[in-house]
Amino acid sequence: MKNKQILLLFALLFITVKSFAFVLQYPHGSYGAVSFGRGYNHFSKNDFAANLSGEDNSVWAGRVALGFNIDRYFAIETGYQLFQQRKFNNLNHGGNGTVNQYAIDIQTVLKWPLFKGINLFAKIGPAYVDTKQTADPGAGISRHIKTWRPRYALGIAINFPNFTGVSLTAAYSRIVKNSDKHLPNADLYALGLMFHF
Repeated sequence: MKNKQILLLFALLFITVKSFAFVLQYPHGSYGAVSFGRGYNHFSKNDFAANLSGEDNSVWAGRVALGFNIDRYFAIETGYQLFQQRKFNNLNHGGNGTVNQYAIDIQTVLKWPLFKGINLFAKIGPAYVDTKQTADPGAGISRHIKTWRPRYALGIAINFPNFTGVSLTAAYSRIVKNSDKHLPNADLYALGLMFHF
């Protein structure tokens, strides 16, 4: 019986070492990313008071992130996403309102190498969303929404041939709405840079 256990232990050790060696053949290591673009958090005048026309204009938004490449196909990433303040005029009784929103997320990143230096990627994971919706007294509803929501992203990364470790990224991402808490979807269309170190 002892011989079988020793053989099983050596077999497991061999498989573990082979798997570890397989992972080490591919690029891995830390990276930082910054992106900037247009955010669309879908709040409207209807979210402040009933029977008012919608107002869904986009605002400037951005995201910074730190991540770790496990291998050429997988990475883990954490980021901070911020939307510019949205302003709403002529609410109920002529008052004004604002929406401030940010999110902190943890993402699993899946990568698909297309050609040399070009990768498609998808990200998915939870995001902690903090949204302050304020209105002048009597002009509408004020809320402070704090909740965990799913966040996903799709994009492309293109390496700069003359700058090793630097990539240009273009991505679309969404934080999924929570109807129960009156939190709409939050979309971000952004261009960015990724720095591997």
